[in-house]
Amino acid sequence: MKIANFKFLLIFVLVFLMVFTTFSCSSGETLNNDARKETAATNDESETEAQIVPDVPQKDYDGADFHILHWENIEEQDGEIVNDAMFRALSEIKEQLNINFVGTKLDSILDIQPAVSKSVMAGDNAYQLILTHCIEQTASMAVAHILYNLNDIPGCDFSKPYWNQTMNDTLAVQDVLLYSVNRFIMEGPQVIFFNKQMIEDFTLESPYDLVHSGKWTWDKLGEMAKPVSADINGDGVFDVNDQYGFSSMVDWQFVSIQFSCDQRTTIKNEEGYPVIDVANEKMVGIVEKIYDLIYTDNKSYVYPYHGGTGNGNMFAEGRLLFQLDGVGASTNLRSVDIPFGIIPLPKYDEQQKNYVNNSLTSLLCVPIDVADPEKTGIVMELLGYKYDLYVKPAYYDIYLKVKALRDDDSAEMLDIIFDNLVYDFGLNFGTYNAISWMLPRMMLAKTTDVMSYIEKNITAVENTYNKICDTMIEDYGTN
Repeated sequence: MKIANFKFLLIFVLVFLMVFTTFSCSSGETLNNDARKETAATNDESETEAQIVPDVPQKDYDGADFHILHWENIEEQDGEIVNDAMFRALSEIKEQLNINFVGTKLDSILDIQPAVSKSVMAGDNAYQLILTHCIEQTASMAVAHILYNLNDIPGCDFSKPYWNQTMNDTLAVQDVLLYSVNRFIMEGPQVIFFNKQMIEDFTLESPYDLVHSGKWTWDKLGEMAKPVSADINGDGVFDVNDQYGFSSMVDWQFVSIQFSCDQRTTIKNEEGYPVIDVANEKMVGIVEKIYDLIYTDNKSYVYPYHGGTGNGNMFAEGRLLFQLDGVGASTNLRSVDIPFGIIPLPKYDEQQKNYVNNSLTSLLCVPIDVADPEKTGIVMELLGYKYDLYVKPAYYDIYLKVKALRDDDSAEMLDIIFDNLVYDFGLNFGTYNAISWMLPRMMLAKTTDVMSYIEKNITAVENTYNKICDTMIEDYGTN
């Protein structure tokens, strides 16, 4: 999730399609895709009828350009279902408003704030909408007073279902909302891929059944991982050449582990300010469970973001039971031809009500110097609506469920995963600080002393969050 991986990340839902196009179904698991497509089409039709149409005024912008920063325009149809759905959505907006979409793609996510600051200083209205990283520069742009308060922008109705109101509530400070998410941005949760053949070979419980019964927990994952791990080359050393029950990079993936346990970094107090909320028994339990998973009995193969060697082709070669990764997977899964399934991240324990996940997606924001806020608001509203109408079903119901996954159970798991996404001000405004990045940093440091870690780091992080919030309130003059 950090800079090196984000040069071209989160520009559109295409980032989540990176690996699924190359997954091939084994002969024993081929689905009746025609029937599934027909069902998806029927569902799409009924959902379309139930759509709440945006209440936007009739406008004709005389073919004016609408500039979106850090985005690549969809110029033509190419037969790929998601691309063509995007093209249709954009084409209908262009025709309705008589505008022309222009995308500016930057070399690095780090170039976004300098580009916006330069435009605002010049007052040249260079960009009307910005797609930015979910963590990088969100705090610094918020205090630089270069973004528009979206709660004041005309044309946007955040109560409509194509807006992510949960995300909006989380990222707002009192009445100041600088970042938002609608269906123009597709969610990107972390998931668990599992090797079906290994489940059978080791006579393990069905992960699907465990999810449905509410018994899919981190303790259960560790229990299932233990008998799978083996020094398969017999050299007496557990390394990348051996077999494991679990593998993951120790970075943003482990932040998602914390969230899967229904443990946020911050909660809002009565004044609408985020308050750090990690000094509790659950956080202690999370740290101890995950430490045991990755450092006891050689159950896991994990590696850091910086200086890590990755896990090679463990999953593709059938040497890995569980892999934690994004819903779009990663490059080391591109050639997978083994039978696999997808399930949500486990719960903390069986008493936890839902399978929870956080979403790591790009955010929408608007430069404060935008010349026509109403036009930007109308375009944002229509982007959310049209993408909900066309792109969401193309990506979610057809591309992921029909083309990418190999069984109906995994498709059902996606519903569970996407229906229980949560967000956190502390994470999105945290800039990888010691509290928002607590679990991966403690695991890399091989420590379970939660209270000492918090005591050492909490004051500086609290001061940073308070400064961000105070500055936002002061700059945007809310009461």
